[in-house]
Amino acid sequence: MKIAILDDYLDVALGLTDWQQLGSDADIQVFQKPFSDAQETVSALREFGVIVAMRERTGFPAEIMKQLPELQLLVTTGMRNLSIDMNAAKAQGITVCGTGMLGYPTAELTWALILALARNLTHESQSMQEGGWHRSLGLGFVLSWMSNMFRKKNFSVSQIFFPFTWFSATEPGIQCLRKN
Repeated sequence: MKIAILDDYLDVALGLTDWQQLGSDADIQVFQKPFSDAQETVSALREFGVIVAMRERTGFPAEIMKQLPELQLLVTTGMRNLSIDMNAAKAQGITVCGTGMLGYPTAELTWALILALARNLTHESQSMQEGGWHRSLGLGFVLSWMSNMFRKKNFSVSQIFFPFTWFSATEPGIQCLRKN
């Protein structure tokens, strides 16, 4: 069975699961770059029985699916993909399924980006990677607040960052692990 993994521009799909469990009959081909148009999509995918699509990156309207005679299974990351014509897939007997995921990843990422911008995290991270100290973050307060939250949930808190040992020694409930 020929299996196509589409739009894996980071080249990570083969490392995310054990594809070997599909057996020696599985002939997997990864496509990292997007197809330029519908004709290129059809030409590249005509012989594949299974296609793994990465969200809405490559569309599967009826006119493309009609030209993929071997296609039996179309898998999408996530449970919703508006670029797949579900009626056309059903009419052609193509099974469409998706992978499980959180229902709100975009909202979480949005908050992460807002916090990163608000706290200048890019510059802070760069400074620390270069061996410097923080430029604007009030880490004492942040660590104190976080340790209290963790302790309320019965987590043990270990302070592993060498520059913060001064804080660890004064904060009850934090175990200091010295950097070697």
